[in-house]
Amino acid sequence: ARGEELAEVSYAQFREDTLALGQALHERGLSCEHIAIAAPNSYDWITVYLTVLQSAGVFVPIDKDLPEQDFLHVLTDSDARVLFCTKQHAAILEKFPAAAQALRAVILLDEPAGDGKLSFAELLREGYRLRAEGESSFEEEQSDPLALKMLVYTSGTTGLAKGVMLSEHNLCSSIFYGLQRC
Repeated sequence: ARGEELAEVSYAQFREDTLALGQALHERGLSCEHIAIAAPNSYDWITVYLTVLQSAGVFVPIDKDLPEQDFLHVLTDSDARVLFCTKQHAAILEKFPAAAQALRAVILLDEPAGDGKLSFAELLREGYRLRAEGESSFEEEQSDPLALKMLVYTSGTTGLAKGVMLSEHNLCSSIFYGLQRC
């Protein structure tokens, strides 16, 4: 779904979208970075999530409802270099430009590109174009299953939120053992 509209997407189309997004990120030298997202649940959100899991990068989900200072803390503490976000979160970065200095790319999920920001839709089109031209280097990326793959922040009830480091092995083990309980 984008906004309030629902759209059917096949598994094959979803895979192609993740490969196209990954190829565009790879081409820009961003696919191996810590990649954060601050946005509501959507098809684009899950596309970013599974694209990063396929990459050599690290996924950093940021609660879209965090207060500004907590959002900025997670963004900087996580060493994020790429941020997928809504215009609301991009506006926070404009108010606090020092927090955005480490970012190599800000990718808007809900707006066209502008002011040094990229658009998710344009990045996806770029990835499809690259793949049509025969580029497939993203598919060759690999990560160490025991290396950091996701950085999830706690609620911070005793102070600032702290990152919980998860590897690909941790994520797969959670799924495997969860299925054992069914």
